[in-house]
Amino acid sequence: MKKTLIALACAAILATMLPGCTNTNNPATPTPTLRPSLSPTQAPMVSPTANPTVDVTPTAGVSPSAAVSAEPIEGFKEGEKVEVDKLPEKVTAAVKAEYADAKITGATYATYMDAQTYLITLSGANVDKVYVKADGTIIPAAAASTANP
Repeated sequence: MKKTLIALACAAILATMLPGCTNTNNPATPTPTLRPSLSPTQAPMVSPTANPTVDVTPTAGVSPSAAVSAEPIEGFKEGEKVEVDKLPEKVTAAVKAEYADAKITGATYATYMDAQTYLITLSGANVDKVYVKADGTIIPAAAASTANP
């Protein structure tokens, strides 16, 4: 009997609430409150007619052909040490020419600026390390100091 009374009470409550849930006079139609604006609110930062200047002057110590040199290093393995006496003559000659008072204390294979290079450790020079490509091109110390060896 209790179940019947509870069921009838629930049915009565639902019957009284149901007409308030439907709106037959005004069907719901969403109305946008904001319309997107097609015009920019700020002026562009860069004018399309601006002529940027690009400095194409070669860096001291780097020949123009050095930028395109991609001579591969035979037996190259990133991070592997290289015996100083096994360095190519072009590499040691270039280091001696650039850093006459320096002594090469170590060498490692390293990739720098998308090129296979030797990371040469020096003593007695104004720099501790330099990158040298297989063709003997030395990457300037200023550029090499910004890299993480």
